[in-house]
Amino acid sequence: MFKQIGTKHETDAAVCQPDDGKYRMPTVLDSLNVAIPSGVQGQSFRALLRGKAGARGKETIWVDDRDSPELLETDVNDIGLKSFRVMALRSRDFKLVYYPGQPWGELYNLGNDPDEFENLWGQPHYRKTRNELQGQLLARVVDGDDPLPVRGYMW
Repeated sequence: MFKQIGTKHETDAAVCQPDDGKYRMPTVLDSLNVAIPSGVQGQSFRALLRGKAGARGKETIWVDDRDSPELLETDVNDIGLKSFRVMALRSRDFKLVYYPGQPWGELYNLGNDPDEFENLWGQPHYRKTRNELQGQLLARVVDGDDPLPVRGYMW
């Protein structure tokens, strides 16, 4: 999920950027000096690829899966849900999995547990981390709202 997408000119160290796919088209269009159409989600990483001072990318990857047949037909759905939604946020250090409307979820410290065996969701020591990641997830959900179609009126 974190891919090397270039090098920093000053240090020649690899730049790793979360890649969830929606940043590719804006980056290619921007690199070709083609205007990015209104409503395109994601941002161009052209400046980051060129090692421009102050260029920043995203710190996390957001996944939102609704009614995936793969989830509805597996042991994950052992409570017989007819509809299923799961959202996840992954940073370099943590992974949060959120099930809307459920009191439980998943939280993994990827530095200590890269294979995600120890769910820390209910651990009091990780409550602050969980709350921070849930706030970041909410921000990504709002930011990822599809701006199309463009309304011709405002309420």
